[in-house]
Amino acid sequence: MGQTDYITALCSGLRQLYEASQYIDVEIVVENKTFHCHRLVLSAMSPYFDAMFSSGMIESQNHKVNIQNVTSCTFDQIIKFIYGGNLELDEENVGELLQVSVMMQIKCLQERCEEFMISKVDTENCIGTWKLAQGHGCHYLAQKSFRFILHYFTNICLTDDFRALDVYEVTSIISDNDLNVKDEEIVTETVFDWVHADIDNRKQHIKTLFEHLRLPLLQPEYLLEVVEQNPLIKDDKECKEILDEAKRYHLLPARRQEFMSPRLLYRNSGDFEEVVVCIGGSDERERTTRAVTCCRSNLTWNYLEPLPYDPGVEFATCSYGNAIFVSGGSSKLKGMLCYHSNWNAWTKCQSMLLGRRRHSMEAVGESVYVLGGYDDGNEEGFQTILALEKFTLSTGEWEDCGYLSTPVRSASSAVDREKIFLFGGVTGENFDTKIVQCFDTRRNICTVISQLPVFCRLSSALGYQRKILIICPDGKVLSFQDGTVEDLGSISGFERYSFGSVLQGNYVIIYGGIKSSEIFDEVVCFNISNRTASLAGTYMPQKLSGFGCVKSVIHKKYLNKPVV
Repeated sequence: MGQTDYITALCSGLRQLYEASQYIDVEIVVENKTFHCHRLVLSAMSPYFDAMFSSGMIESQNHKVNIQNVTSCTFDQIIKFIYGGNLELDEENVGELLQVSVMMQIKCLQERCEEFMISKVDTENCIGTWKLAQGHGCHYLAQKSFRFILHYFTNICLTDDFRALDVYEVTSIISDNDLNVKDEEIVTETVFDWVHADIDNRKQHIKTLFEHLRLPLLQPEYLLEVVEQNPLIKDDKECKEILDEAKRYHLLPARRQEFMSPRLLYRNSGDFEEVVVCIGGSDERERTTRAVTCCRSNLTWNYLEPLPYDPGVEFATCSYGNAIFVSGGSSKLKGMLCYHSNWNAWTKCQSMLLGRRRHSMEAVGESVYVLGGYDDGNEEGFQTILALEKFTLSTGEWEDCGYLSTPVRSASSAVDREKIFLFGGVTGENFDTKIVQCFDTRRNICTVISQLPVFCRLSSALGYQRKILIICPDGKVLSFQDGTVEDLGSISGFERYSFGSVLQGNYVIIYGGIKSSEIFDEVVCFNISNRTASLAGTYMPQKLSGFGCVKSVIHKKYLNKPVV
């Protein structure tokens, strides 16, 4: 006899004993109807009954038990299931059967009910199913129904059941990164509609919900003409601060690399994704490639459109909005390229006035600036460059715009309030320097304003909350603000240069780099808050140094070439 035959025979025997009322030792009374049962069978199937009969309670001593808050019809179905596995589920009885199975801890019955309800879930009942599951601790059913709500949100948000949700339930839905929406305007409209459905009682919750609206991802016109004009937020200080944050994101495309907000997070179902783009570089010391790869949010890597030419080593990169610029390099000293993320393509820009390598490049306002570096293709020979150049985005033309106080190469740079700060580097006399230079882009004047505590050629600098973080080749992390330098600690075992770095929330993410002849493929995270470092859980597709590293937002249709 196989196991299936054994179970069938056992269930048949138990059912016969129940129907014949043989060997019964307890009577269960439900709504004045008596069920003649066996303690052993009930205890074997239900921890609820097991605890009742073994606890010393009066039910364990008497032969009669009264069950409250259950209909006799429902209990009859439960008894048939316990004694024979028979269960006829329909949309009328499954809700109460689920509740009683949870109360009596009949796990297999609960699972049957949950599976049935999952198979019947639709846009009309999914919210009711989700709330029922939550109320009875049915985590599997709650998860499945919640996933359904997220997937069909566009239709479900129009139902009366959605409008009847409380503020915490609405918040849990709109804040989920798996919410399936074409754009964030739909989510914003839904929140306003929900508040207006009972405005007197719900207008107090607009602040709570507003924190979870991804306003930076709204179209600027909608942000200014619809959201800003809504009377619900006009007089709320915290809502206006969140709105101003989104406006800054749109008004300052040159600073988007530094923009940090929990509201700047692209949905998993959306068309776009923020990625970290790695441009050029190589696993050899003195050469680069045309390859362009990106690290996605799931830590996988994809190819993007390669550079149209090999810029050589020691080029510079920066971003403006979601565009990426590449300038100079040993092969194309005056070259300038622009990557257009909207169509995954590179274009050649007007050449720089001077050839440069080991220089810095920063975007400020409506322009891109190049600072320092050297030109080894000049007729006068090797020359560290004093002059600054500005590339005006609207005209696509370069012009001279000022001079450094001290010409340097291999310096790092970052921007704070329309001023470009240049940290350390190597002078024209081939000496390392600790000076901090500040170029005021409004006045076109550069001054030396401070000194670093260490020499740090080939460091990396990142703007962070009105401060500038400097990651030094020896692993030391410094914070610079208004001329004052603070030591944030060191990354243990970190000795390298020509690495890439970006900000992700409160983390500095560091990619690759080189130490002597050793080239790395590690990705290291430095936690700014607790000043600790760890590996990021992914590696670069290859060991890489001398590459450009910036963030950009890419349409997912261009993320279709995985790096293997």
